Amino acid sequence: MMKPAAILAILVALAGLFRIAHTEILGDEISRASDALPLYLSGAAVSARLDPTEERSLAQVYDERHLTVGAATFSTLYPATAGVVMQPYAAFDWDGFTRAWRWTLLGAVALFGVATAISVRGWAGAAWGGLVVAALAWHPVTAECVRLGQVNLVLGGLSAVALAAVVRGRGAQLAAGVLLGLGGVIKLVPGALLLPALAARRWWPSVAAAVVGGVFLALVLPVTPLGDFIAAIRGTLRFQAAIDPDWLVGRDPAPTWMRLLGFARHEPLQWITLGDRKSTRLNSSHTVISYA
Repeated sequence: MMKPAAILAILVALAGLFRIAHTEILGDEISRASDALPLYLSGAAVSARLDPTEERSLAQVYDERHLTVGAATFSTLYPATAGVVMQPYAAFDWDGFTRAWRWTLLGAVALFGVATAISVRGWAGAAWGGLVVAALAWHPVTAECVRLGQVNLVLGGLSAVALAAVVRGRGAQLAAGVLLGLGGVIKLVPGALLLPALAARRWWPSVAAAVVGGVFLALVLPVTPLGDFIAAIRGTLRFQAAIDPDWLVGRDPAPTWMRLLGFARHEPLQWITLGDRKSTRLNSSHTVISYA
């Protein structure tokens, strides 16, 4: 029987999720989900048999769908495979897409609790999972991420479950690889989390992720030639490498601690996949910290 602490934690988490659903999905102006625009356009471009790595393709879709979402910046910084993932969402108009996408983001918040429950067995896992979801759901930044349609909630949720599973048996490792592969075809960062697993000689996650990536690559090649796909990936890497905290926060010069903070927060991710099964109790807390 589930103990009262676990029941209370789950109820608080559900209340937080309901609050976000009420304020940011059912009652908010749907036009504000501007951060999801590039993904929506990418999916619509692939559906129209256009190359999502070309700005003119995204601009064409934007005009054809009569969108008026903020400033039309046609970002091509997502891999072309993201357009394949977003194709089902592109079947909606902008209003329908925004609501469906926000429900997806809300579900992704719950994945952090699933990751905790995987790592901590028994009723304690349910209690800690509820607390993790409650902490995220009641934090104003999470609600703002849902409102803006930021994909990072999905990437974080997929990665959290994957990192909780990667230290277990073969089946769990394969599932972890599928999740990281799915995240990697949307944005590159989750795929990079396979590097510590490779260093720890855990091969199955990488095999599964490679299969997932290969499938999505095969699906996008009819609209994006392989050379253009690779060139777009290189362009994304160059852009990310050039980002400087001064540009992001408007401080010149940025303090040293600010430059180091982004690197320091990734250390827990490395220790998670290098740990043995006895260390899985710490996985979820490290994962949440890493995506904070």
